[in-house]
Amino acid sequence: FVALKMLEARGLIQQCVSKGEESSGFKEFAALSPGLLALPDKGYRLYIESLFDEVATEVRVLFDRRDPASLLWLRRQALHDLLKLLEATELAAVWDQDETVGWVYQYFNSDADREAARYDAKGKPKAPGSAYELAIRNQFFTPRYVVEFLTDNTLGRLWCEMMGGETELTELRFLARRRSGSGTPSRRKKDPRDLRILDPACGSGHFLLYAFQLLLVIYQEAFSDAGAASSSSTGRTLQEDYKDVVALRAALPALILHHNLHGIDIDPRAAQIASLSLWLRAQRAFAELAVEVTDRSRVKRTHIVVGEPMPGDRQQVEAFAERLSPPFLGELFRHMVDEMKLAGELGPLLRIEQTLSDSVAEARRQFVAELGRPQPTLPGFDLEPRQGELDLTGITDAAFFERAEEAIVRALDELARAHDGAERVRQRLFADDARSGVAFIELLRESFDVVVMNPPFGETSVRTKAVVDSEYPNSRQDLFAVFVERCIDLVPEGFVGVLSTEAGFFRRTLESWRRNVILARSSIGAMAHLGGHVLDGATVRTAAYALEVPTRHAASTFLRVLGQEKRVKRLADCVTALRERGDHPLAFETPQTEFEKLPYAVFGYWCSPQLRDAFVSLPKLEKNLATVRQGIATADDFRFLRLRWEVEKAGVREDGWMPFAKGGAYSPYHDDIHLVVRWWGAGHEAKAWAGTKYNGSHWSRIIKNVDLLGRPGLTYPRRTNKRFAPRALPAGCAFGDKGPAIVDVDGSDWSLLAMLNSRPVSYLLSLGLGTAEAEGGAGANSYEVGLLQRLPIPTE
Repeated sequence: FVALKMLEARGLIQQCVSKGEESSGFKEFAALSPGLLALPDKGYRLYIESLFDEVATEVRVLFDRRDPASLLWLRRQALHDLLKLLEATELAAVWDQDETVGWVYQYFNSDADREAARYDAKGKPKAPGSAYELAIRNQFFTPRYVVEFLTDNTLGRLWCEMMGGETELTELRFLARRRSGSGTPSRRKKDPRDLRILDPACGSGHFLLYAFQLLLVIYQEAFSDAGAASSSSTGRTLQEDYKDVVALRAALPALILHHNLHGIDIDPRAAQIASLSLWLRAQRAFAELAVEVTDRSRVKRTHIVVGEPMPGDRQQVEAFAERLSPPFLGELFRHMVDEMKLAGELGPLLRIEQTLSDSVAEARRQFVAELGRPQPTLPGFDLEPRQGELDLTGITDAAFFERAEEAIVRALDELARAHDGAERVRQRLFADDARSGVAFIELLRESFDVVVMNPPFGETSVRTKAVVDSEYPNSRQDLFAVFVERCIDLVPEGFVGVLSTEAGFFRRTLESWRRNVILARSSIGAMAHLGGHVLDGATVRTAAYALEVPTRHAASTFLRVLGQEKRVKRLADCVTALRERGDHPLAFETPQTEFEKLPYAVFGYWCSPQLRDAFVSLPKLEKNLATVRQGIATADDFRFLRLRWEVEKAGVREDGWMPFAKGGAYSPYHDDIHLVVRWWGAGHEAKAWAGTKYNGSHWSRIIKNVDLLGRPGLTYPRRTNKRFAPRALPAGCAFGDKGPAIVDVDGSDWSLLAMLNSRPVSYLLSLGLGTAEAEGGAGANSYEVGLLQRLPIPTE
């Protein structure tokens, strides 16, 4: 009904829902069939369904009454309530906006649904257990300014480089210019029809809608360009294919949807909405280009596909596979069905083009072997080459698979038409699902010039964890990182734009992703470090960044616009200042190689080169000046820990109790050690207890570095909301995993204690944490032992 309302606002259909049964379209319909008035609803449902059928001839998606969901209909009172809601005056301005249906779907699922998908019955975070939960927990609407920033700095930058800066896209609101160097880098031109843009987690299609807007400009500039490239499909330029700009405009919106924009989602309804939104955007473009309805090129399809398993009824799969001829087509189809089992949860992360490669190669081998032995085959897949055709003995795997796909799709079409009644419906649903799977495979076999996305983040689903761990060892710690790695694979030369959690650039567990994916295989052209409260309904801190693949420049531009207040204006002002003056206090230009100097290769872009050099030129705390280690985790504090005054003669090892430093509150330089740990027989009881939890002798997993217990030095709270604050650790004390120790100090403990409590050291540690010290972090800071071990210390 929202979609119909949007069609009304664009003049694409008569008034049908704005006044319900009093709408002008329904009155006209009812006048043609007076007998409808005898029906309980006066024929209104029949009228709406007739509209669905009419619209579905061009844009099936939501309006396809073959969808089983179309059997449902609202109760009369619910229908009246809905129509009344759609007429609310505060909604009057939204119906001509392309993103409106996406906004509606953002809130289609309740808060309770999202909570159930993210947390278990005890309120603890859980891994998604299904494709449905994965879709629900990551359903966040991407704000328009983020969409613009990422698309401007990927597709916009790509076209600017192809045009040598001679394009109106150089004035895009969020296109960040680099300060270093001069001029715009050059790039080989492409015909706009050869530009391929993908959103692999497209949701309702908001990135693609804005990309459509830029492509309108790109096509018209290419048409006027004397040095324009030729299309790979037609072998001609736009000017050669269209006699004038009027002819181009009549075809332009359809060209964009047919050639340029591609999307994937694991949520079928979101994919339907994305297709509808793009079709609506095309109709608006026709109107803006002053193309009469009768002159408009028909939009036959959009390249939005659903990541879902192919038909699961094994009997139908086998029956269809047996129909295919030659037999190797049936075997190839079976392999396609098998490889798609996890598509509903992995979506584009499924490397199906690789997993199918052996099956395709084997099918091609059989094809070549059977040449010269004629037998009944599917039309268009003849074993013997026809006169004038290429001899298929030399066909590549990729070209062979294209032919095989075409043959399978033709057979599916025949299957859908070959039956009557209920069996026809069953076979048609099977054929539709299988065609959708073929389209998914076909899309992932392609390469792209630009990828833009707001991918899911957090854990992968339970069923796919083993696959993700195996296929993406550098990125497996977070789904967003896996998406980035996968999309770099899909872009041999171009850009990948991402909105994700900022944790990827600072979290210790994602060091391998930073080193082996971001730094090794791409470079950041521009990043907007945004902080929290960007995604409606999520508190996660975010960053929006455009990666260039492969690396073509030495320095990256970082825009630090943390904080919610006037963030969009500050971001726009920062970009404008870079364009006009080449400088802004919130802009930092840093070579990516600099980050390899910092602990865990965190992206500490905001500090001076001298501070980053300190991590290379100065000796590290570990191995040079002291030893930093974690200590005891008892696995049962209630059993093994006491307050000091609860135990007689505390501190005497022979009595079994030892003073215990366990972190505690913020207290630089000194804090009273008020705990003792039960440590009879060198911790025999504690080790035995830990062994029951960690397979006998593996107690050392939590009871660590017992040989260092009792040595004097320093200790500190490992996790705190405040800055790093070590304090003295007297001799004869034990220390814990939450209160690590710095012992065996080469020189004065007191000198080191003073230095470690200084502001410069606090700042150096903040670089390793990925937070500017003055701003703090997103919650508590975790001063891990590895971070302290890498800390540079002056020798003077």
